[in-house]
Amino acid sequence: MRQLAAWAFLLAAAVGVTQDLPTTAPDATTEPTTAPGTAPATAPAPPRTVAWHRTYAEAADDARRRGTPLVAVYLDTDAPASEALAELTLADAGIAELLADFAAVKLDAAAGEGKALLAKARAGEAPVTQVLSPGGELLDSLPGFVTAKTLRGRLEDALAWQRAVSATPFDPAARWRAVQARLGLSTRAEAVKDIDALLKRPAGQLPQGADHPRLRLARGEALSAADPARAQEDLQEALRLRAADEAVGGRALLELADLWFRTARPKQAVEACARYVEQFPDGPEAGRAWYTKAKVELLGVADPAKAAGTIEQFLRKRPDDLWAVRAQALLEQAREQLPASRPATRPAKEAAPETKPAKGKVPTYERVSNGE
Repeated sequence: MRQLAAWAFLLAAAVGVTQDLPTTAPDATTEPTTAPGTAPATAPAPPRTVAWHRTYAEAADDARRRGTPLVAVYLDTDAPASEALAELTLADAGIAELLADFAAVKLDAAAGEGKALLAKARAGEAPVTQVLSPGGELLDSLPGFVTAKTLRGRLEDALAWQRAVSATPFDPAARWRAVQARLGLSTRAEAVKDIDALLKRPAGQLPQGADHPRLRLARGEALSAADPARAQEDLQEALRLRAADEAVGGRALLELADLWFRTARPKQAVEACARYVEQFPDGPEAGRAWYTKAKVELLGVADPAKAAGTIEQFLRKRPDDLWAVRAQALLEQAREQLPASRPATRPAKEAAPETKPAKGKVPTYERVSNGE
């Protein structure tokens, strides 16, 4: 069945290509339109595209020779996610062109060299996409299926890091560029040594945009997963120093919210998101703040009614926000967890034979809920 689906995918692509072709052949007798004495227009250069290496060793040699990062994609032909990664993401024209700047190799995760390398990397099950420096240092690891948009961003960060660390001299400006690029990769904790080196410099010798509050924010982001306690100190200091600046204080609030959610402090996470929404209602990360608040209310506080209310308010205020689609899915999840509504009225009981109250007794009546 999957083979039939693959053939259908290829057939659809082929039909799409043929529809763009001319339906008649050009007239061979047509005279050239170039004016006499002028040079003919040069044809545009064909787009660059990736050249996949056959083995990891071959790709590693190419990376060292060219001084460019290596991309290794581990695929399992029996896994639907691997098939989707190969046919949708890696086949994207923009990704193929960007990968021309890398030494790239696709490896069989189920056998041979690929199986052994994936086990050594301890990166989990295929598909896995890894980016390494020319010297073999791991820069990024992306498990599972990733979209072309996500992969493009990570590859661009890896290239930016490589160019920054290759700068001669490796001055503070280049070091700061390397930090910013590394923060977008899974090995962001490795940026701490460069951040610390910048923090030791006098304020007048720091590159533009790398003042003390931003460096504390960057170190908090770098350590968020590896050392939450130290990360919290840096993020709270960045927030204290520049609370009114969305680019510093706002980002610190959202990083703290994520950190507190992961470390089982959901109430603090909710408060941080609420503070962002109140202080920066039209900020670039407002959608993320609304969504994170609702997610924590649902999964951390275990209050689906509150989460649903937060999302409904968010969708009314920002229906076109990029986070609206995720929020809609979370709203459905929250509604599924809401307790079933109680009926407005109690079911009627079978009528009992009418009896008169005993002499001297006052008749009693069953108490009903409000609204009945």
